[in-house]
Amino acid sequence: MPVEEMAPAAPSATAGGSASTLGPRGSAPAVALKQARDLFAARRYADAAHSWNEWARRVPAGSWTIQLAAVRLDHAAAAQSLAPSAGTGEVFILPPGALPGHLSPVCAGVYPSEEAARRAIAAMPPVPGSSSRPIAKPIESLRAGD
Repeated sequence: MPVEEMAPAAPSATAGGSASTLGPRGSAPAVALKQARDLFAARRYADAAHSWNEWARRVPAGSWTIQLAAVRLDHAAAAQSLAPSAGTGEVFILPPGALPGHLSPVCAGVYPSEEAARRAIAAMPPVPGSSSRPIAKPIESLRAGD
């Protein structure tokens, strides 16, 4: 069942008929999303992560995302690995706090269910530079401060 497209988009626009979905609506989430994308494009990843966290607090309850990786934003090499994704709108970063080791989750898409996220993963090409498969996770399990 197709659902409304929202930004950031899933790594592949559709998977099994479902697109990345369920974005927060209204001016406050739109401002947080624009600010996060601008900060990400400027390679200010930690600041972008905090803006995306504010945006992610407004997704519908029960939403899922795809965790592509986990990086330390305070390590230059890890942060630089994000540079190729800057400006694509396909990924977002959340601040450290939900994962051990001061790691920040790197995610793609917001889905209405675990099943929809898993279908999107099945349709994804391998993530360049990653040795692990993406993981479907409830978005609230990755937000900082929850």
